[in-house]
Amino acid sequence: MQAKFLADAAKLPKRTPAGFSLFASLPTSIPAGGKGVVKTGLAIAIPEETYARVAPLSRWAERMIQTGAGVVDYDYRGEVGVVLFNHGPEELSVTAGDEVAYLILEKISMAGCREVESLDETLRGTGGFGSTGISGEAPAKRQRSEAQELPLQRGEEMLVKRSTSTAVLPVRGSAAAAGFDLAAAEATVIPAGGKGIVKTGLSIAIPEGTYARVAPRSGLAVKKMIHTGAGVVHHAHRGEVGVVLFNHGAEDFAVSVGDRVAQLILQQISLVDCQEVASLDETLRGAGGFGSTGVATTAVPKQEPEAPQPPVGRAGA
Repeated sequence: MQAKFLADAAKLPKRTPAGFSLFASLPTSIPAGGKGVVKTGLAIAIPEETYARVAPLSRWAERMIQTGAGVVDYDYRGEVGVVLFNHGPEELSVTAGDEVAYLILEKISMAGCREVESLDETLRGTGGFGSTGISGEAPAKRQRSEAQELPLQRGEEMLVKRSTSTAVLPVRGSAAAAGFDLAAAEATVIPAGGKGIVKTGLSIAIPEGTYARVAPRSGLAVKKMIHTGAGVVHHAHRGEVGVVLFNHGAEDFAVSVGDRVAQLILQQISLVDCQEVASLDETLRGAGGFGSTGVATTAVPKQEPEAPQPPVGRAGA
């Protein structure tokens, strides 16, 4: 990843086990119950077939701070800004140099989109969306059949079926955009401080080795304090794609037919199994890091090992 400094106070992203730390280049305040954009003073260029995801810090969970939006496309060359929602009762003060978010380079599929009249059937079908997942509703243990073990074979394209004439086919905003725009097929209103589901009138079948992530739009996050909830469309899901929206703002959010409400990103995933073990391999990080503050005032400077001193001897020896 390449980074260009746009401000004197900008800091180079610092490598972490999963991505990079992003730092504020200017001080700012995020009001209680409000939102704000933290400037990083950086523009970046990332590897092809990736997008940069701006992810929240675990340390701010206690203060109810969440990142909004968070999708930096491959072809974007503007300043990277960090949208923060403050759901807590106290104002958040950010100082220049404070760690404010993670930047994670996510691998994606740049598969195209093709409309079809029908989709192949799966064991899951239309089930799953909206279920609570609590133990009272789910079987104690689920056995995977042979059919579930083997992913469906499909080429590098996303197949889309429209269930209503008002549905809008997903389209990328630019050739290198990470996601497809998702539009509303029905008008609805998301009440202030509430939630709702926007119907797209679309069912999809995606390439194997991916899941479809329903991601927020930066404009809605910055201007209206709108965020997506849930957002995982499984490979085998054949029901309608719904967009769960949380309205953290003070005004109702009216959605009209055709309005773009979210992005659909085909993210590459690993489908390894899970095995219980008695112990895990040791790492330098270990259990550290979760919930640490990360602010500039508490940061500990990196300790460099002292260089070995040459032996003392006679001059010219």
